Amino acid sequence: RSRETFLLGLITDIHLMVHPDDCVANKGWKYGAFSCDSTEALLNTTLAAMSDKLTSSSPAQNIIFMLGDAAQHQDEAAWSTNITIAAIHSVYTRLSAQFPDTPVFPTIG
Repeated sequence: RSRETFLLGLITDIHLMVHPDDCVANKGWKYGAFSCDSTEALLNTTLAAMSDKLTSSSPAQNIIFMLGDAAQHQDEAAWSTNITIAAIHSVYTRLSAQFPDTPVFPTIG
């Protein structure tokens, strides 16, 4: 009996900075800095590495779970539900675009 295999991708704790000007941009660091959350450049590099792994040796079926915790920690005074939703939407949209043939399931957590 043949068993089909699939590759499970898990991505979590991205903490995407929706407004990075307050932290990394002021320090001049592209991929992040101590006490700063993830930059868009870091997210893009991470997704490219995931794409290489998932497409180079992947079985026919893949699935990605976005395990939550996408919102930034920085600038808590300006935090809002809209910023959190924007971060989750941005990460989900990028995952879906990077892996158009792979189901992406976002979770809250």
